[in-house]
Amino acid sequence: MAKNEEGEDRNLHKKKAKREGNVYDHIFKENFEASFIPLVKVQLGIEIVTYQKLPTEFPKTVARNVDFLAQVTTKQGEELILQVEFQTKDDPTMLKRMRTYHSLLLENYDKPIEQMVVYLGKQPSKMRTTSPPNKVFRGFSLLSLHQLDPDSFLASDTPEVLLLALLTNYEQEQSEAVLRSIVEKLTRNCEPLALQKYLRQLLTLSSVRQLEELTLKTIENMPIDYNIEDSTIFKRGEQKRMDQVLLALKCLKEGKSHEETALISGLTIEEVKALDLQD
Repeated sequence: MAKNEEGEDRNLHKKKAKREGNVYDHIFKENFEASFIPLVKVQLGIEIVTYQKLPTEFPKTVARNVDFLAQVTTKQGEELILQVEFQTKDDPTMLKRMRTYHSLLLENYDKPIEQMVVYLGKQPSKMRTTSPPNKVFRGFSLLSLHQLDPDSFLASDTPEVLLLALLTNYEQEQSEAVLRSIVEKLTRNCEPLALQKYLRQLLTLSSVRQLEELTLKTIENMPIDYNIEDSTIFKRGEQKRMDQVLLALKCLKEGKSHEETALISGLTIEEVKALDLQD
């Protein structure tokens, strides 16, 4: 394969992955308000009594210029970033500013950072130089749904929590039972419009575990009114099929054998032969 074709394939793969990631992000952002309290309790041990939503977009940082910045090498051979600020007056926001600078420098250079403020004023400085322990970034908590037991999620009456059971830890042979439990409970607890919404989300999330076909089958076998052909997964499957056929026709036009065409396009040899006869 030519280099430019390989580059195009990589770009298409990245775009596809980004689109799929955006779809999943949209579902979790939409549902998280209803599910984050039990998740935070499980992972962080924090029992939330009340909460107030805050803006999810940060204002752009105003102070992005520093007074002195250098990459230095110490006598011990360590490379680090040195930042120095000069202050003629006490600045009560200095600690906050330096924290912001530290974050930006780490993001841009990814090296150890040393910061110093040179105070030029006559009066003793009252600027704070250290953050309290609960304001120091030490890392983050990682909640891996795939390591959690599905039972607590399946026991929930909150649809947004119930859906997450699909992404938890269970054996492959349990997939159908987990899906059936989710769909049955959604059917019992949700009004028709809400049920349609959650089933669409379930179909989308099923692709994370490669359970699209089983999920479609489970929904089809349930006594509920749901138009499978309107689902994103169904349409995606139809598009994939069309892409396979077009690719196969291209291969045949280029003179490739039936076996090569089947291998490249993902169709069966019988399907390729049928296309060749039609063409």
